[in-house]
Amino acid sequence: MRFWNDGHSTAKFVCWQCPRLHWVQDAHTNPPAPLHISVEGEYKWQPLRADGIGDFAPDDPAFSLDLFDELVADLYQWSPDIDAEMEL
Repeated sequence: MRFWNDGHSTAKFVCWQCPRLHWVQDAHTNPPAPLHISVEGEYKWQPLRADGIGDFAPDDPAFSLDLFDELVADLYQWSPDIDAEMEL
């Protein structure tokens, strides 16, 4: 994702791997895709988990899982459903 600074007329890229902005698009190179992914319903967390990564969204571009649109939509709906159940 590109961050545009109107005041300085410069663009930097938001880093998915560290809390910084970088001048080049892929400063760290893409992380390797996780080999083992689990689906877990936990309050206020994304539905997918991987060792060393934690939770992430089903359509997170950093992992390029290329899931079916219907599955992504179902996972996005399932996560708030878990939150709603926990809030009862």
